[in-house]
Amino acid sequence: MLRRARLTTRLYRQYSTSATADPYANFRKLRAFPFAFGESTAKAYMGLYASAICDKDLLGSAVARFLGPFLGENWGIQPTRIVPLYFPAWIADAELKADVSYKDSPKTVDIQLQNVYLPGSDYQVLSSVPLVDIEGELIPSQREPKPWSTDMMRQYDQDISCLPFTLHPIAGFRALKDMETEVYPELKCRLDAVRESFVVHRPVLIPVYLAQYDVEETEGEKRSCTVFIDASSRSGGTYAFRSPDSLYNEYDTGVDDLAKTMDFLSPDNPHMFSFTAKRQKFVGQGTVSLSPPRDIYKALTNWISMTIRNPEVIEEVAKCSQDQLGEMDSDPRIRVYDTLDRAETGVWMELGAEKMMVRRIIERIDEQVQEMDEDVPAHMEIPIKHLQGQEQALEEKRAELEPSWWKDYLAQKLKKQDTQSP
Repeated sequence: MLRRARLTTRLYRQYSTSATADPYANFRKLRAFPFAFGESTAKAYMGLYASAICDKDLLGSAVARFLGPFLGENWGIQPTRIVPLYFPAWIADAELKADVSYKDSPKTVDIQLQNVYLPGSDYQVLSSVPLVDIEGELIPSQREPKPWSTDMMRQYDQDISCLPFTLHPIAGFRALKDMETEVYPELKCRLDAVRESFVVHRPVLIPVYLAQYDVEETEGEKRSCTVFIDASSRSGGTYAFRSPDSLYNEYDTGVDDLAKTMDFLSPDNPHMFSFTAKRQKFVGQGTVSLSPPRDIYKALTNWISMTIRNPEVIEEVAKCSQDQLGEMDSDPRIRVYDTLDRAETGVWMELGAEKMMVRRIIERIDEQVQEMDEDVPAHMEIPIKHLQGQEQALEEKRAELEPSWWKDYLAQKLKKQDTQSP
């Protein structure tokens, strides 16, 4: 935990200057959300939560939150320092195959993951939460990201700092290949047995205000917290990290109890708060080919979220990413965030999810048939053939709607393999 406190200090030292170099200058596929509000609004939004954690002027901060534009900026708790910055992230869709052991039997399982949020930087405080809502419509028209340009490094009369990409979404996660896990009872898998059937990663920059709050208490002790807010819209989530060496007494116990009741406190980190209308997730909708699909998928997404929040894992991913960060534009699986492109991919993946559902029904009927009398299986042939026809129709429709860029990628990959064969 002390490492996080040092990282926060280092971030402020590194990005407190008024101008920084553009770390994204050569990344043509990058898109960025504009800042939706300025520093004074950010202080009003974040101050309400900082005052609750630091036990300082809660009433004044509440007044500033709701009446700040009419009263000026000096109401409520004030940050020791505040930094506007861009945080890099990836929005991914993937279909995977994995060789697993399920109930002591070897199986090959299909996995579909849609709207996956991956941090693009290993800065641990910001990388430990999904900064955008991936369950609803991720980017409404008023939040459409724009092509990145150096002009976006100054908005609302303030210089914007930029965290560089340090996590490669494909090469970096190879650091986990030796990991073995049991994501669901009796379902075991080694990550080197997971293969991609389809994957796309879309890089985006998320505008963030990052503020440090320090309140001196008696006998030289103090309460400290870091608060940050998604500044891409006025409804963006607010998050807080309470410093591990901050004063902690009965007041803080009460805050934590209330935060747990309202589902604001992180399940993995007693110092991390997410002040959002609903707890945002790293992984959106999806499915698996094994039954029970909902239970297994929920367990899988919980494991993915827990893994991403693990600072040691993120450090290893960053180390494994270093040699590939300059090659991101050349990888066809890294694509520009485009609303139409995402919608077309979503339709294609939904057909895949429906096909998985039909296959599970067929397999379930097959299991029941094997338990019946000899005369019954013939009676079941008609529904089985009907379902098999549905499965074939879905497969043909999927082939028709398969993204053209993915077909080109597979063709080039096969051609490369042929030329390398002896």
